[in-house]
Amino acid sequence: MKLFKFGHFVTGLALSVSIFAVSAGNLLADEAAQSVATGAESLAPSASKIIGTLEFRAEYYGEKGALDTTNCVELGYQFNPDFKINWYQGFITNLYNPEATPAGINSMFEQGFLRTRLSNIWKDDSLSLSYESRIFAPTWQPEIAQGNITRIYNKFTLSRKVNDSFTFSVAEVFMPQIFRTAGTIETGANPWFQNRVGLIADFQLSSKLSLSFPVLYYLTLYRDYMEGAANNNAMGSLVFIWPELSYALTPNVALALAFISDNLFTADLSKVTIGEGLKKGATQLALSLSL
Repeated sequence: MKLFKFGHFVTGLALSVSIFAVSAGNLLADEAAQSVATGAESLAPSASKIIGTLEFRAEYYGEKGALDTTNCVELGYQFNPDFKINWYQGFITNLYNPEATPAGINSMFEQGFLRTRLSNIWKDDSLSLSYESRIFAPTWQPEIAQGNITRIYNKFTLSRKVNDSFTFSVAEVFMPQIFRTAGTIETGANPWFQNRVGLIADFQLSSKLSLSFPVLYYLTLYRDYMEGAANNNAMGSLVFIWPELSYALTPNVALALAFISDNLFTADLSKVTIGEGLKKGATQLALSLSL
């Protein structure tokens, strides 16, 4: 049976646009990670109207011998199981990095955004379409220094539930990026647009154990800033994998073991660098707690 929740979809789009209009100084970079499901996704769906997640994620970079954490807190409201709004705030802490300057813990806010999630806006038997928007706020100091104002993230995901144990999804993200300046001397040209494509295989191995294996491609377009500057009027590609094994200890607590690679190609896609990309990747251990 086909189902299209047009009202919910329009409401989500209208909410994103209205919030952007009243808060033009919003949003920040979402680079190589946050779009993939974390261990929290393996937790039981909440029946509460107030929803929230606290995640601690330690990551170890073997090549550098560096250890840090990329953590997040989410708090929001669930209108119904298919319509949710929440604020996401990331924060990072350096535990040990021989290359860190200055040395020390260096805790700071990372990316922060308002997220709207609409599931099953269209459904036909085993096929379903979902939409997610993110309105980013400039909460990450490195991008504030680059003149970041906002990024407007729009994600459509088409999923096919093959059986109770396997779901395959294709995700498309288009994300305009707004900066006050075309670039800086220190970092080069700023990006103005990013497109992402994801191929995700999800396996439900048991009632508590799940595995997600995404292959992700990002294409970033940069502004015309200054001749000779890094990434000036250029485009760059990032291809990486982020498999994650999650185990639900209870309906509200989950553990996850993950690996996120570096770029598996050169930025211009002229050369395959799988070995180097895996070597520069990070192993992650996450603990997720939900309301």
